[in-house]
Amino acid sequence: MARKNANQIGDFVSTAQMIDKKFKNMGFAVDYSTGRRQTQIFAGVLIFKIVLQLMPFYFLGTSWSLVDFLDFIVYNLPAFVVYVCSIQWITHIAIIRLQFKTLNKILKILRYQPPWFVETYRLRKKKSISSKILIRECGTFYDALCIQSGKINNAFAVQVLLIISMLLMLIIFDSFQTCRMIQNLTEFDCGSVVYNILYFETLMELVLPCVLIESEADRFSDNLHKINNNEIEDVVHLLILQSCYQRIEFSICGIFTLSGKFIYSIFGAMTTFLIMLLQFEL
Repeated sequence: MARKNANQIGDFVSTAQMIDKKFKNMGFAVDYSTGRRQTQIFAGVLIFKIVLQLMPFYFLGTSWSLVDFLDFIVYNLPAFVVYVCSIQWITHIAIIRLQFKTLNKILKILRYQPPWFVETYRLRKKKSISSKILIRECGTFYDALCIQSGKINNAFAVQVLLIISMLLMLIIFDSFQTCRMIQNLTEFDCGSVVYNILYFETLMELVLPCVLIESEADRFSDNLHKINNNEIEDVVHLLILQSCYQRIEFSICGIFTLSGKFIYSIFGAMTTFLIMLLQFEL
């Protein structure tokens, strides 16, 4: 399984490089500068999370018992594994999203101005490009990006399923402990509150990039509907049909789909289980 995932990731990287090269040959370039800024922000957030995660153990001082060492391993080792997997997941998703943004920029050019000269898109060759050829190439890019999302989905499906399942259980448990502390039924534990925040933030890191890609795909369809050009009307209609039937979905082993609806489902499920636990406690 590990070899299969490695092959899929390697295929994803080579295909992403090929897509970037095709964009440049057409006169457009994927703007990875925003991706670098987001990477720097994410690295800062990750360092902050690690510091926050180790903070409860810092207050223990030097007098650690065997139980404290076991707690340190149980709490931190799985978290670091989750961080590594989430970094890989977010990085690959970000590549697809930036390429989708470039595709949407091309459609905006077709809406407002001639496609053969736009300085802000770093054109390498100032040559005339037929609008019909350009819109067909957009369809090819859309198909390639849908296949790319499927590769990443298949490569990380099992890992993401295990991580999300574990995070949901930990969030419910720590939320229950927090409610008990509010009711003065147990002693205040800083670790439970801190880890609950970290678990929830990690869960959102896994889901939100998928929501952003879906929004870019929807924006692609919206831009197609706004193109008013009689010369390419038939090609645009075919591409609209393609975008309707070929949807991007990050389905985790067919159990659930990472989307905006999934976030609402998470809140509903956690609230339900938390109320049940509090009722049994009372």
